[in-house]
Parts: sequence; C-alpha cells; structure tokens
Amino acid sequence: MGRLGNWFALPARDAGPVERLRWARRMESVSGVAALIATATVWSNAWWNWVMVGVAFLALSPWPGPAAVLRKAQKRPEVLNRDLARGRRRGRRTMKVLLPSYAVIFTVIG
Repeated sequence: MGRLGNWFALPARDAGPVERLRWARRMESVSGVAALIATATVWSNAWWNWVMVGVAFLALSPWPGPAAVLRKAQKRPEVLNRDLARGRRRGRRTMKVLLPSYAVIFTVIG
C-alpha cells in the first residue's frame, strides 16, 4: 500500500489509543474538506448549504473531537484508558442519549 493508502488505512487492532485518535482526526479533516467541496459544487444559497458549511468548519476546527482528547491526554494520560468494558458501557450510554436526540432534531428540521 502506498503512502496515501497508509494514511487512510485503519490503525492495527493492537495500536494504542493515540494512534487511533490521530486516524480519527485525519478522517474528520477529510470529511470536513469533502463537505466544503460538496457545498461549493451544489451551492444554491439555500439554508441547508449554510448548515453544510457550518458542519464542515466544525469538522475542521481543532476544539471538538479527537484533537481535543489528544490535547487533554498530554496533560492527563489517564484519559486514554484502554479498558474495553468501560468503553462499551460509555458507548451504550452515549447511544441512549444520541439516538433520541437525533430523532427529535431531525424531526424538527424535517
């Protein structure tokens, strides 16, 4: 696999959390650029174009997401706890909040 292929490839299963977060940040940046390109391609000055621009800039900003976790881990390494059971519990709790929230938000927007 070439250099670009390695850049997009998922980290190895035994890779540490730092490497996985770096990969997630790269993919977040790629999706932000793709959203900007898609918005520029279909621009019609409709409200949803502005939503796409906002989402793209949010994906490109360093404050939310994996970049913030990596910065926090530099000061507090315990943030990168690799306990799989704890991670699964957190994931389930998050989905219990996110799915109903998305359903309400998309219903209101739609």
